[in-house]
Amino acid sequence: MKVLLLSISPNQSGNRQRTDYLADALRLAGHEPYIVRWKSWRQFGAHNEEITNQLSIQLLPTAAKWLPNNKIPIWNQTLAWMKIKGIVRKLKIDAVICPNNWYVIGYPPHKFEVPIIIDYFDLLSDEMEQQFLVKDRTALCTSIELQIRASRWTKNAHWIPTPIDTSKFCIPKIEAKKLIGISPDTLLISLIGLTASRKLYFMDAIDQLDIPNVKCLLIGDGELADPIRQKIMESRHPDRFEMLGKVPYSEVPKYFCASDIGLYPGDEDDYYQCACPIKVLEYTAAGAEVVSNELRELKHWGFPNVRLVSPSSEGFQEAIRKAVTSQGNKGELEQFTLSTVSKNINCVLHSVLFNDAACRGAII
Repeated sequence: MKVLLLSISPNQSGNRQRTDYLADALRLAGHEPYIVRWKSWRQFGAHNEEITNQLSIQLLPTAAKWLPNNKIPIWNQTLAWMKIKGIVRKLKIDAVICPNNWYVIGYPPHKFEVPIIIDYFDLLSDEMEQQFLVKDRTALCTSIELQIRASRWTKNAHWIPTPIDTSKFCIPKIEAKKLIGISPDTLLISLIGLTASRKLYFMDAIDQLDIPNVKCLLIGDGELADPIRQKIMESRHPDRFEMLGKVPYSEVPKYFCASDIGLYPGDEDDYYQCACPIKVLEYTAAGAEVVSNELRELKHWGFPNVRLVSPSSEGFQEAIRKAVTSQGNKGELEQFTLSTVSKNINCVLHSVLFNDAACRGAII
């Protein structure tokens, strides 16, 4: 079947999005995926090329994500869906997978030429969920918590996590530490991707640890980069912290493999509660212990290598101390592999296009 996937946002960094991983899963199941890439208004002068299975749609300027009352960009919604309809007709598309990125092209039309499947990857308000999931529309939910939310409006909500390639995380720990210039006897703690609470309580925890030979690598960029730099300058042990900035995607796995303990230091709000923390999967695949604040999604997973504690310096200190001596088993990753996600998304497509009762309803 021919499936058109709409990308989440204009991507000028070159990093793969969830859309790309879902396309991999569809391709493995024998389908023919096409991806629409959004080109931002800043790229108006850029060559609008089309390559095999990759199409571009230019977007007009919008600040919808930062406007009050969740106002949607009507001009982009109208123009984009007109172009999408043209692509569907030209390529004889069987189904469209549309992310819940209302701030890019608004809401999908209630009636369309082919079924629209919602990729629910980011938390919405109740009102916006109902707009996307109108008339029992099928939803692919990146987390179990989002599936639970979506199930209030549709009986066709499926848990389809973003798949990971576990084969990338098989470098032995000692070898990985040597590759990144870290002594094998160093306790390496890392935060890969600067997703964290703005309180930065995890840095206080590491600064106050009474464990020798500790190193914390902070990898990535974004709005937390400057506050983290300031926090390092104010710490008692600034030498424990090292900021590496943005690392090429192909180089990232060795940092996961070198880590003894990985961190996911979020907040208690619904954004964190409903997210699918891919870095926890990657740390687990690499054989690392993980310390996170208490999150409902991670409780669903039940990974033995993940310690859930209060989002505080004291909570993280104690969990890190225990993780140092832990020899526990890592979590079961089968549900997150490309092969399993491919089978499940194939089942969802059959339920949508052929009304296959065996695939209808929630997949867990």
